[in-house]
Amino acid sequence: MSQAAVAPHLPLPDRVATVLGARFPMFLPGRRDGWMIVPRNGRWAVVWDLADESKDEDVQAPKRLELARALAGAGYAVTVPAAYRMVFFADKPHDTAGPRYKVVSATDTVLSGLFGGSHMVMDAWTNVAMESLRTLEEAKARREALEREQALADAAANTSRRLAKRLPQADEIIGGGFWWLRTEKGRSGGDRSTTVHERVDVLVDVAGALLRNDTLTKTGPRVEYTGAAGDSVAWCPKSSAPAVGYFPGWERTRDMEAAIALLLAEGLHPVRYGVPLGRGGFMPEADGFLVSSPVAEGASLSGIHLSWIGNGHQAEIGQAVEVLRAAGWTVVVEPSWPDWFEAHPPAN
Repeated sequence: MSQAAVAPHLPLPDRVATVLGARFPMFLPGRRDGWMIVPRNGRWAVVWDLADESKDEDVQAPKRLELARALAGAGYAVTVPAAYRMVFFADKPHDTAGPRYKVVSATDTVLSGLFGGSHMVMDAWTNVAMESLRTLEEAKARREALEREQALADAAANTSRRLAKRLPQADEIIGGGFWWLRTEKGRSGGDRSTTVHERVDVLVDVAGALLRNDTLTKTGPRVEYTGAAGDSVAWCPKSSAPAVGYFPGWERTRDMEAAIALLLAEGLHPVRYGVPLGRGGFMPEADGFLVSSPVAEGASLSGIHLSWIGNGHQAEIGQAVEVLRAAGWTVVVEPSWPDWFEAHPPAN
């Protein structure tokens, strides 16, 4: 039964009761096992209650799973926490883009009094804690696992049965990560613009490559395949903390930090490097200005080098020079590299 078959003007518990009543018996105390909707800490949940309280409570677990599947199939957001013998439900958000789960520390929210534990993995769709974990690392790992499960379920629900069989293999190949960068390259070479996608898009695309028997290669977390036409597609997880305006493998100095801050304050576009790809390489996420430190015989010197990486916004390099000069920096063109500049901050 779909949610559309239920009168949308009814309150949430009444709509859910209509869905459940069409498939399962309602609980009658002392007379019949069945479902019962209950309020819980400002949220709504459904339980499978037993007419005979002496029965083994383990018989409730399979019924809870059936209830959860029925509500999810009807279009509702459903959470089945590990610590509770109930199924929480809510209207699914109109906009489901972005991660569904988040980690919340108990010290930062009143939810600690409701669910306990040091770090909670919250379902943002229902505002219910899935489970509480002892360490932040454990909570982040659990959140990652739940997001992967959600992406697999979403991908399977929106692809053919033949393609869906390849999704678990695609999930193993790409590994973790919710936000991904997609870069295409034609047969004649030259990267096209990089676009940002959610995990479900990567799963479907890589599963399609597997189905076509395309050649896949992996460099660090970056996955690339080449199709029959010779075009290649690369997927790489987007970094949550990219290096902004500098190359992450190089030493950072105070002069570099000061120059980057000046240029960012004026709205100029910095280069961004993301996750490591091995052998000292990092994923380029965006073109822009690059600030580095002059080096002589292994020792860093004062001042900076200013250059540009990529093609986008390249006209800004002249503007970057003017920004530094306006702040009192001395800027000169590198003799051996016309597109590079050497700059020194004003004397204190």
